[in-house]
Amino acid sequence: MALADHYKEADVLDTLSWVSLDIPKRIARLANLYIAREGTMRTAHRNYEGPTKGTVRVFIKSVYVPPMGQNALTINGVLAEIPRQKKTQEEREKRRPWKFRRLSVTERRNAVAKSLYTIWIKPRWVTRDKKKEQGSINCIGITKIAGVTLLVDTGGYQMQPRIYMRQHATSKVKVVVLKGERIDSIVAALTRLAPKTTLMGMFDGKPLTFDFENEGFLMEGRLHPWRNVQRIYIGAEQAHKAWGNPKSGTD
Repeated sequence: MALADHYKEADVLDTLSWVSLDIPKRIARLANLYIAREGTMRTAHRNYEGPTKGTVRVFIKSVYVPPMGQNALTINGVLAEIPRQKKTQEEREKRRPWKFRRLSVTERRNAVAKSLYTIWIKPRWVTRDKKKEQGSINCIGITKIAGVTLLVDTGGYQMQPRIYMRQHATSKVKVVVLKGERIDSIVAALTRLAPKTTLMGMFDGKPLTFDFENEGFLMEGRLHPWRNVQRIYIGAEQAHKAWGNPKSGTD
């Protein structure tokens, strides 16, 4: 079984979270993902001896489809970036005190998320002086689109999925609580948020822009409001007052 048989080619939605990154950041991120998943690739490849144009090409196509004309540039850039990042990681590991456990990617994401938003739920055991308690943070992804940092929380018991948004230019913050069941990726969150008209247009090749201020997506000069929104909390302070299962509206 060839390596390519283990990797499904990315579709347009998989590529959506990469569109706002410039080429150097895109290459750095792809190289970082390659290194993180190299163990799995080693197992899947019959004769794996390290990153090559072939293995890098297969991996990139599984998470991101480069624009026309940038395929070779991206592959060569990632191939050069991988050894640089490996060397940096090795040097950091040497300086790291042995007694400290290295946090996983999930733990690091959740640590960032906890500093930015809070989810409140009804207490499991009701007492006179306890009207609410903090729910667990389950951040499944952090990305940047159109100058806005997005943190996606999968949701859980008494907690609907949500997207924390911070606009870089203004530092404005919004927490969009989504309707529906748990989600498992950034792409799934954006797909639930995007109107069907915009998704169909995107597959038809129409440019699509994320509009933080007007709470929608711009396509061909027309604003298409976000869908599947249960509630929007506005401001950094309100982000720490968000309920797991809030009523419809805006705070």
